[in-house]
Amino acid sequence: MQPTQCKMKTFDSSATKYHDRQMNPESSPTTTKQPDKIILAGPRRQLLALFYDVWLLAAVFMVASALTLPMTQGEPVKPGNPFMTTYIFFVWYGFYAWFWTHGGQTLGMRSWKIKLISQSGETVGLWHALLRFISGIPAWLFITTGSYFSLAEQAHMKHPLLDALSKLPASVVLGVGVLLLISGHMKNSWRNQFSSTQVVLTDDANKKKSEKKNS
Repeated sequence: MQPTQCKMKTFDSSATKYHDRQMNPESSPTTTKQPDKIILAGPRRQLLALFYDVWLLAAVFMVASALTLPMTQGEPVKPGNPFMTTYIFFVWYGFYAWFWTHGGQTLGMRSWKIKLISQSGETVGLWHALLRFISGIPAWLFITTGSYFSLAEQAHMKHPLLDALSKLPASVVLGVGVLLLISGHMKNSWRNQFSSTQVVLTDDANKKKSEKKNS
């Protein structure tokens, strides 16, 4: 009878432990995964990703312009056409807004393992995407205008602001655009504060960076 009592005692002990784990799940040896630390992306990754996206965006502009040819009977649209300007603006914004609101990565950002999120760490919405897009327009306005001034022999602009810029040296206008472009892609840049967004490294980039530090 003693062996039987020993077996029953062992069974009761394990059953008690099982019951304790069910009643007190906190005491069970479970591990919780800690969230990855958010690391802001530097200007080098952001500008290289932007360089990638410029080529893709140029192809999108060509396709969008080709779609307007049936409405113009195959003739190119004259520069300064308000319809074409508005149309290209929405194509430009739609390109970035779709990628930013669907995963936070353009193809260039995906190549360089960076991601756009809100300040709270969530996926950005259309409003934050619009604010970030608008904040990047001044840099491109100065860059394109300065590039045009440097190539054109005599620049005569109908818009008063562009006409005032045409009186400045092309290198100055282009330099201001480059400075705005670089400053807008710094960590904790004014664009991040204006749009309540931030560009961070993806989990893969974080792992590689931590492995390099540990090695």
